Amino acid sequence: MAVAKESVTLESLLEWEPDSSEDGEILERVKRLAELYLPDGWRQWKVVTHSRAELLGEVFDSQILKKIRFSLLTVELARAFCPDCTSLPEKVYKDIKIKMLEWPFCVGLIIGPPSIGARIRGSAVQNELIVASLTELKPLLLSRKDASSSSKSKKPRRMSRMDKLEEEFGDMKDMFSNFMKRFEPISDNESEPEESYAFSEDELQNSQSLHKSETVKWKAPDLPLEEEEDDDPDFIPQTKKQ
Repeated sequence: MAVAKESVTLESLLEWEPDSSEDGEILERVKRLAELYLPDGWRQWKVVTHSRAELLGEVFDSQILKKIRFSLLTVELARAFCPDCTSLPEKVYKDIKIKMLEWPFCVGLIIGPPSIGARIRGSAVQNELIVASLTELKPLLLSRKDASSSSKSKKPRRMSRMDKLEEEFGDMKDMFSNFMKRFEPISDNESEPEESYAFSEDELQNSQSLHKSETVKWKAPDLPLEEEEDDDPDFIPQTKKQ
């Protein structure tokens, strides 16, 4: 009688490393994709680890292998293995899946077919809950044919959580800055200048003509001529008679 395996968290499988350094680099890129795109709480997903032989048998059916689906963006997953790829041939995708089935962390990312997903999650209900949490990612969990036709785009259409946080932080920063400007005192230099009234040409002509008509020519009055004084002033002193 087979002994039931205990489930572990997906986070605990992050510590596992492959023997090859080249495989280690690829696996690190896969882990990075999980960090960027999986929903909150993915580290606590419960996983029952199974080997490739346990899931597919010693001589696995290629039709079952085709149905294997992971919870990561198909195009970005292919680029984790081949960064410069512009298409996804069937054989290449098959080799990618076989390699990922050797890594416990990647096995924990399998969501389909439902029969295999249920074995990895411990029950069909748990697997359905995981699939339901991937609603936003679902349009990007493409089949090989769709992924091959869309792999020419350089960036995924969905923003990562980090991009969203940076965008929201920028919006909040701008909103706070605009809010604080409302409380800043207005300096004299920044005060709005008073609008000057510009007279029209007709108003200027009317004003000038009015000024001319009201101007009174003023003439100085004639002043009386002063009497001529004696050329020889009398300096003889006068005495008062006794």
